[in-house]
This record gives sequence, structure tokens and C-alpha cells, in this order.
Amino acid sequence: VVEDVLTLSRLERKKQRLVLEKVDLHSICDVTAYSGLAEEKGLVLVDNVPKKFSVVVDPEKFRQIFVNLVGNAIKYTDKGRVVLSAGKVKKGWFFSVSDTGPGIPKDKIPKLFDKFYQADSHLTREKGGTGLGLSIVKELVKLHKGSVSVESSLGHGSAFRVEFPKL
Repeated sequence: VVEDVLTLSRLERKKQRLVLEKVDLHSICDVTAYSGLAEEKGLVLVDNVPKKFSVVVDPEKFRQIFVNLVGNAIKYTDKGRVVLSAGKVKKGWFFSVSDTGPGIPKDKIPKLFDKFYQADSHLTREKGGTGLGLSIVKELVKLHKGSVSVESSLGHGSAFRVEFPKL
């Protein structure tokens, strides 16, 4: 919790700088770190991130985005699958994480990236969480001059998508 608060504080005060590198996105999106946890829960973890997909990002900061989005998807999904995807879009590229979890009520989505906001506080207490992960994601994406969005349907899961400009 303390580490998340400090990270978010540094991001909001604009104390963070990007160290941009051209990297293979697949190497940053290491799903093997999550395959054991997914398997324990009976989830299928689908890696649709193209091999040899080069992007320009701050690798450490993108890894934080990856860890928060994939970690949340696995944490809140009790059955089904978690799918990671990436690809090119007209002005850059995207990375997305979708799941077959419980979904998020539409009225909760606008506040989802706010500090300490938890769409379902009972579920979050049960599964563990600080309400800071998605705020950190939003700030890190903004630092990369990108955007983050979510689509969700109750009972059918959620899809988080980050888009980055070509650098």
C-alpha cells in the first residue's frame, strides 16, 4: 500500500521521467509469471501479444501497467479466461487485457481510475486491493501520452485497453 501511494504521489507531482527504449512488447508482457496463479484458479490465460512486436516505451513503467491490469484480471476472475492482446492502430499501438470476470456496473466505470475508488468494496476487501492500481495505470499511460479505457458488462467481464502514440 505504501509503495502504491508513493508511486502515485511521484506520478501526480510530475516527478517521474520516461526512459524510452525500443523493446519487444512480448518480452515485457511475461505471462509466465501469472500462469501458475491462473492455473490455480482454473483460468485459461491467453497470450495474443504478437511475437517480435517492437514498441517504444519506458519498459519499467509499462511493466507496472502490465502487472496492474493482468493482476486485477486474474484476481477478480473466478472462472473462464484472461486474454492479453496488442497490435497496431492508426496513430500508434494498443495493449488490452480482457477477462470473463463479474464485470463492472456502468455507473461505476467513470470513477474507476480515481484514487482509492473500488467499484465493489466488498469484493475488493475479500480479494485484497488498495484502490490505487488503476490510478497508477492512468498516470503511467498519461505519462506516455496515451489513453486508457474500459468496457464492461455485468456477468460477462471487462476489457481494459491502453493506446499509445507512435514515438
